[in-house]
Amino acid sequence: MGRRASVAARRGPVGAPLAARLGHGRAGAPVRRRETGMVTAELAVAIPGVVLVLALCLVAVGAAVDQIRCVDAARLAVRAAARGDTAAHVRALAVEAAPVGATVEVSARAGAVRVSVQARARSWVGLPTWQVVASAESPVESSASAVPAAPDHGGRA
Repeated sequence: MGRRASVAARRGPVGAPLAARLGHGRAGAPVRRRETGMVTAELAVAIPGVVLVLALCLVAVGAAVDQIRCVDAARLAVRAAARGDTAAHVRALAVEAAPVGATVEVSARAGAVRVSVQARARSWVGLPTWQVVASAESPVESSASAVPAAPDHGGRA
């Protein structure tokens, strides 16, 4: 390719100088375009969506934390019940470890004890919430004698 062909290729169609095709005027200053507010408008639309997604993620993390607390409360309470602790003490342990407002149920049957913990996951106004549930069951130890004979459908924490 000769020198004339390369100069013509750089100039583009109809002999427009390279600086003009790149958006610069004759003195190298940027040429004003009609798209000057596009980024601002796009940002104004995108930011609320990003904030909503972030809020939903935070609510989901909060629900996961409440689920873990329910699981821990059920396991702690069922171990205490299997050892032979009283139903009131078992329920108090579960209520202490569970999220605020959780419902704890303790039941015994045929040499086994079961503890269920339910709670409503925390949320912000207008965002969805979930019901988190955990239960644990364990055989009663042979030396345990204080396991409740009838179900204890305890109230809310």
